[in-house]
Amino acid sequence: MSPRGEAIPHLPKGRPMHEVYRVRPGMVHETIDGETVVLSLETGTYFSLTAAAGLAWSLLEEGTGVERMRSVLGRRYSGDPDAIGAAVRDFLATLEKDGLIERHAGGMPEAEVALEAGSDPFPGLGIQRYSDVEELLMIDPVHEVDEAGWPLQPNKN
Repeated sequence: MSPRGEAIPHLPKGRPMHEVYRVRPGMVHETIDGETVVLSLETGTYFSLTAAAGLAWSLLEEGTGVERMRSVLGRRYSGDPDAIGAAVRDFLATLEKDGLIERHAGGMPEAEVALEAGSDPFPGLGIQRYSDVEELLMIDPVHEVDEAGWPLQPNKN
């Protein structure tokens, strides 16, 4: 029991706590025709995710660990589980480096799930970063408007 009298869940012995990855606040996304577009409202950078990466992103919305993501992708696509796991780790490292997700240590242990091969080959977790419209997206259309109209870009001098 906790000091407040709440039951503390029993953790299986020998199973380490895992890290949970979640989408950071300030990210918006939309999936259209199998492509997921993610926009950072903080930086104005946007990202294009392939269908498999979009599936991985959907898991990040609720919070997930490496093994769960690998398991879900392994059920959806056929492929070497170790290669899928490596792609997941690379994908998470890229998302974390670009500030799209955050890592939380000390989550509950994930159940180990046997991978079932899907019918389509694993295509990898494709992500493209675009910063070509950062300045335009970061303009505040409510406060940075004058008689000339919107958008009014700030003077860079």
